Amino acid sequence: MPMNPYSYIFVMIGLSMMVFFYVQYNFKLYRNKWFTVGLQLLMAFNAFFTIIILYTTTENRRIDALNTNSELYFQTTKPIFNDTYDMFDQNEHMNYFFDELFNGTVNPNAKRDEITEQIICFKLFSNVTSHAIFYYDHIDLVDFHENTKLQNIRVIQFLSVFIKQYRFKNYLKKYLQTFAGPKFIRFFKKFFEKEMNEIGV
Repeated sequence: MPMNPYSYIFVMIGLSMMVFFYVQYNFKLYRNKWFTVGLQLLMAFNAFFTIIILYTTTENRRIDALNTNSELYFQTTKPIFNDTYDMFDQNEHMNYFFDELFNGTVNPNAKRDEITEQIICFKLFSNVTSHAIFYYDHIDLVDFHENTKLQNIRVIQFLSVFIKQYRFKNYLKKYLQTFAGPKFIRFFKKFFEKEMNEIGV
């Protein structure tokens, strides 16, 4: 495994100091003023580079943690979109429900499949639960605030299309009465207060 450049510098400075101390001890160079000054400068540079290394290492770890959490948050929001589209793609007979949710077009003559309708909606609500948990765990953290806020806007825009539809609100009410956790409820009350009042929650 290759050595980190900063570790290399640190090791070289440490070895240099060992050589200086050895030479000083064996050749009585501590009586030489310039040697003493040079040694003090070397120690100062060593301290300076140590601080730089510690700061860089800490900052790199912070950035890595931020990237990891950003990726994790993206993974919690992606299923909200992908799984919903996939459910409709795998159930072509549900096109009437797709038109209803995405376009607000209700087909009174469509043969409804209420079981699949509920599965689609409950799968979406389950994914939103993961998003809501991550959202409330990270929204107040400075390093994650902006990314969390931007991802949340996408989710809100997506749900805003659905929640206008009567049947979707009925399935939401069922989910709230059965499986919804506190953060899911808090999330919908925060961003869809009007609709939640209409539902009676």
